[in-house]
Amino acid sequence: MDYLAFTGRRTAFLRAFYKDASVPFHAVRAKIEAHEEPYADPPGYEDAEPPFLGEWMEAGDALDVLGQSVASLLSQTLKLYIERWIGELRKRAGDEQLVKAGIGLPNSPSFKSEFKNGWFAGYRAYCRALDIDWSESPADLALLEQLILARNSAQHSTDITSVRARQTESETTRFPNGFFADTFDLRWNESMTPGSRFLLPPHLDISGDKLARALDEVDAFCSWLDAQHPMRRSSHSAS
Repeated sequence: MDYLAFTGRRTAFLRAFYKDASVPFHAVRAKIEAHEEPYADPPGYEDAEPPFLGEWMEAGDALDVLGQSVASLLSQTLKLYIERWIGELRKRAGDEQLVKAGIGLPNSPSFKSEFKNGWFAGYRAYCRALDIDWSESPADLALLEQLILARNSAQHSTDITSVRARQTESETTRFPNGFFADTFDLRWNESMTPGSRFLLPPHLDISGDKLARALDEVDAFCSWLDAQHPMRRSSHSAS
């Protein structure tokens, strides 16, 4: 089965899905900002807040939830591909042969400490045992790690006051100016004194542009890893 082709179909779907699903929310914001019907300024409006601020913010929340959802699906797509990649190796090479060769299996004790740091680190270590160095791929591995962390933050949000998920403290420590960190929140934290009670991990900002970049990186990584598969490489060598 061509798992890379299915991965490509998933990423293509996610590109189109976000593009189409985001249209109505961008349209609401554009009409409010242009004061177009049905968001024209009410006659005699004198409130200190701009009219339709609530509707404008709700459209933004919808875009945030959409971005978080697509990022979560993209992170899972990456994980599924790597799992199928390793599954093919185990099926074709055989678990016993992998153990005899000193490589072992992903659940071997020798990889336990790596998997404690997350599945991305664990599978990276396992591929290293196969003499496949992920750092040689054309993909931005740091961005892929942040995609996975963004997925985790979105799926395990701790803030009941907002649908916008925040990064975890460990995530901000590892990536102080993270790719998916809200720029306003980063600047706000920079203006605060260390230890201030107003210092909080930044919200996730998963815009269309950032998703497009993440999708490109997943495609690039999976295409590269597919070409490194030991069983296919050995087949090509034999031919």
